[in-house]
Amino acid sequence: MINKLHLITVSDYVDPHQMWIRIHPDGINFNSKSAQKLQLHTFSSVRFYADTEDLSKMGKLYIEPNNDSKSLSNWRFTLDRTRLKRKSISGRFAPSRPFIDRNPRLKKISQSQQNYQRRLQIEFDKIHNLYYCVVAPCFEETTNINKQLEDLPVIYSLHRKNGDCVNIGETNSLKRRMKEHLRDHWDFFRIDFSQIEDTEKRKEWETYHLDQYKQEHGCLPFYNRQLGKSFANVVEINDHEHKTLPNGQDHFEEMLPVEGETEQ
Repeated sequence: MINKLHLITVSDYVDPHQMWIRIHPDGINFNSKSAQKLQLHTFSSVRFYADTEDLSKMGKLYIEPNNDSKSLSNWRFTLDRTRLKRKSISGRFAPSRPFIDRNPRLKKISQSQQNYQRRLQIEFDKIHNLYYCVVAPCFEETTNINKQLEDLPVIYSLHRKNGDCVNIGETNSLKRRMKEHLRDHWDFFRIDFSQIEDTEKRKEWETYHLDQYKQEHGCLPFYNRQLGKSFANVVEINDHEHKTLPNGQDHFEEMLPVEGETEQ
C-alpha cells in the first residue's frame, strides 16, 4: 500500500509568502504573492531583460510590468493558467513561448519534470530598481564524445549511454578535460554543460549541482565518489545564497519578440 503513496520532500513545499515565477514551455506564471506584491492587476503586460547579450549565458531575468500596449517587446498578461476555471484573479500568466524557445536555459528549465526546478524566486535589485530571478545554469547545452569539442569554460555533467549521471565538474577547457577523462578510461558518452566564464562562479555552481544531486539521490555521482570528493568536502551553499549569486555584469538585453511574431 505504501508504494502507492507519494512522499512529500522539502523540494515539493511551496512557501506561500515567497514571490516566484514558474517556467512553462508556453509561458511564465506569476504566483499570487508576486502578483500582489508587483500589483500585476494594474498592468496589462510585461517585458523581460537579460543581464547579457548572449542568452546562452544569461544569469538573471529582469521583470518590468507595464501598460505600454504599443510596445512590440511586451507579452500580454492573462489570468494564472491554474486558476482560469476558478475565475480567480490572484495570479498572472504571460504566454511567451517564442521567448522561452530562444533562451536555452529557460527552455531546459521549462522541460523539467520536477515542479520545484521550474520555480524561480523573485528578488529586488536596488541598483536597477527592478525585480529579477536568478536563472541557474542547468547543463542546457549537450554534446557527446564523438563530436568535436571546444575550449569552453563550463560546468558539466557526464552521462553513460543509459542516461546515468557519473560525474559533475567544472573546467576552463571542456576539450582538455574530456581528453583527460577519456585517457583515464572513464565510461561516459553524453556531455551536458553550461558556459560560465568566471572561475569562482563555476565552482559555486558546481557545488550547487553536487548538492542537488546528493539531495535527490542520496550520494554523489560515481566518479565524484571515486575521486574522493565526498559531500562533506563540498562547500555547501544554501538556497538563498544560490538565488542571489552575483553575475558581475550590468548589461541589459531586452527580450524582444522576433520579427514576424505576433504579440502574445
